[in-house]
Amino acid sequence: MKAFGLVTVLAAAGLAVLPGCGPRSADGSGPVSYQESAKENYDKGMEALKDDEYIAAAKYFVYTKTRFPFSQYSVLAELRLADADMESGHYSEAADGYRQFAKSHPSHEMVVNGYCQYRVGEAAYKQIPEDFWLTPPAYEKDQSGTVDAVRELGLFLDKYPSSPYAVKGREKRTKAIKMLAQSEMMVARFYWRRDRPRGTIIRLESLVRKFPGNALEAPALMLLAKAYLALERPDHARRAYLMVIAKYPEDARAAEARAKLPAVERAVQTMKLPE
Repeated sequence: MKAFGLVTVLAAAGLAVLPGCGPRSADGSGPVSYQESAKENYDKGMEALKDDEYIAAAKYFVYTKTRFPFSQYSVLAELRLADADMESGHYSEAADGYRQFAKSHPSHEMVVNGYCQYRVGEAAYKQIPEDFWLTPPAYEKDQSGTVDAVRELGLFLDKYPSSPYAVKGREKRTKAIKMLAQSEMMVARFYWRRDRPRGTIIRLESLVRKFPGNALEAPALMLLAKAYLALERPDHARRAYLMVIAKYPEDARAAEARAKLPAVERAVQTMKLPE
């Protein structure tokens, strides 16, 4: 089923700018009382957004944009509509809203400081699978949202490294990378348990290449070395062991790699490479 943003929902219901009276429901879907100025309506929208009354907030922001198109609050209302979509769980629509705002107002403070691009990344991050005790671990589920989060947050950090949102962006991207690495490691171990070293190698090489420095890199390199030895390629196994030793010298796996390296070196010396 296709998800719709709040503006689409309001337009379909004919509620975008209709005033009214009476009680509002918890999500703000009841009538709202519009004010006389752009600032007053914008402030009302912000109050509703703070109170998690997302539909009411969207009504005030749409009204501000429609009735006061040349006000500075009209521009801010456009941004806050994306915020309302984000907070109400319409993540794809929120991301579209932030992108459109950045495109329409490239010099706006909330674009220049990285807020819009950060929120695009956050919208993707919020679609990452979560752990729940009745379902498989998150890293065993579809990771398309995780891939999007890593990409979008990477774009944000590349373009706005000094943004006030950079710390949060790095934290979220690190968590997303960890989940992708866990997913690759899970599949690699699946192939290894079924005596399919080539499949193991493909997954582990991908993990090491795409996510250098992640928490699973050392165990991934150790398993990668085993898989290469199973295919009688000690030269590649040596490379994996040397990476563990160089990058993780204090890790217990580095000691294991040092212990295995002499035998691997001897195998490299005697191996017959294809002509």
